[in-house]
Parts: sequence; structure tokens; C-alpha cells
Amino acid sequence: MKVDPSKIYFDPYDKEQRSKDVKTYQHNVKFKHRKNAKIYIIGFVVILAIPAVTFLIHRFRFENTFHAAGLPNYSNEYHSSIDEDPIQIDVEGRETGAINGRPSTIKYKAYYDISAVVTSVHDYFGFDLYSTYVPRDVCLVWGSLKDSLNNPDISYRQHTRQCAIAWQNNVIEEADDAYRGIFRTKVSHIQMSNNHLIPSTKEIRNQIFGLKRGDRVRIVGYLVNIYSQYEGNLFSSTSRTDNGNGACEIIYVTKIEKL
Repeated sequence: MKVDPSKIYFDPYDKEQRSKDVKTYQHNVKFKHRKNAKIYIIGFVVILAIPAVTFLIHRFRFENTFHAAGLPNYSNEYHSSIDEDPIQIDVEGRETGAINGRPSTIKYKAYYDISAVVTSVHDYFGFDLYSTYVPRDVCLVWGSLKDSLNNPDISYRQHTRQCAIAWQNNVIEEADDAYRGIFRTKVSHIQMSNNHLIPSTKEIRNQIFGLKRGDRVRIVGYLVNIYSQYEGNLFSSTSRTDNGNGACEIIYVTKIEKL
């Protein structure tokens, strides 16, 4: 088959135009990548902002309709000592109200006065079932453990509403104990408690958030149970010798002072 050369169309290779097309393509790709990067950055910032906003709300918002009115206050009559166990006096009282908009009932079980050393604190930032009432837990020691923060063999760990003590070097007091795998501590009486602190006022709340490891502090208030259809129920221990779940002291705090 013969082809008429006049009928053949040649698209001449235009280097300048091709260079422009390549630059345009590269520009579009870079623009798309920048756009995607901005979207990723904005999404990342939003993800970070959610816990930050939640923290700010739970850190600074405080509304409380409970007053503990009519309950005996022994803070001037008695004063706890950091060398001795806390003061606890039975009381009876029940009050219905709300904290941060959450309706609930508080049962007051005992007047409570403790002087101790702070070994650790743990905040919950609104991501815990009970953080509406108890935004911070404080682990306290007194008596035989009051100077334990200076002991390299003793350490404390606090998380998920619990506080634990550990000895790096336990001792065997009796030879027979070695065969039974019993290791005793150098402290005969563990004077320690994990405390769920419920602030009675905004000022008390700020003082609770101001506590830090090593502080010597006196905390006065009431051991309480909380009943709530939203957050569930919380029951305070009234013993210093128990351990495990349910052994924490839930304190409705009416007074805090540094020692």
C-alpha cells in the first residue's frame, strides 16, 4: 500500500512545551502532597486537642452542692501526727447532691485526720469512671515509713486506682522461712494508704493538684461512700491494715495544710 507523504501529520517535539508540562505536573504533585500533609497535621492536632480539652475541663471545672453540714468537726480538738496512725472517729450522715453536674448520694462514715508524706500522685484527666468525683489519687505513708523515700531499697508504684510498695532487698528473719519461701520486710507494720480525694471546694481542689512527691501534708475530712447511677458506687475502707481492691480510703476533703 502506498502512502501519500502529504497526508502524514507529524507532531514536532517541542522541548520548551514539554519542559513546561513536566514542571506543571511536578507542581501539581507537590501541591497535592502539601495539601495531604496539611490534612494530616490538622487531624493530628485535633486528636491531641481532644484529651487536652478534656483535661482542662476536668482540671478547672468544679461545681459541688455537698456541704457536710451538721457533721462534727474535730480538727481543732484533735491533730494527727506523722508518727502515728490517722485519727478516725465514727460519724453518721447522708446527703444528696451533685458534683460537676453528676447527681449522687454521699454517706459519711467517719471523721478522718491524717498527717503523712506523699510518695506519689496519679491524675485521671477525665478518662476514668470516677474522675468526676476523684480527679487525683494520692499515696501516703507515715510512722515507720515516713522517711522511706530516702531508702533506695523501697519503691512505690501507683496506677489504675492502686498504690503498691516494693522492697528491692527483702530479709529472712528465720532459717525455716527460707525453705518455705517466706521473705519478710524490714518494716513490721506497713503504714501506707492509697487515697481517693474528693475536694469539697475549688480551693481544696487546687490544693490537691498542688501536692507532689515528698510533701508532708495534713488532710482532714470524712471517709465516705458514694452512690451514683452514672459513675457507679464507691465504698471507702475504714481500716489501715487491709489491702487489695476496696482497701483505699475515699476522703471528702475539707482541709489541707502543708507540714
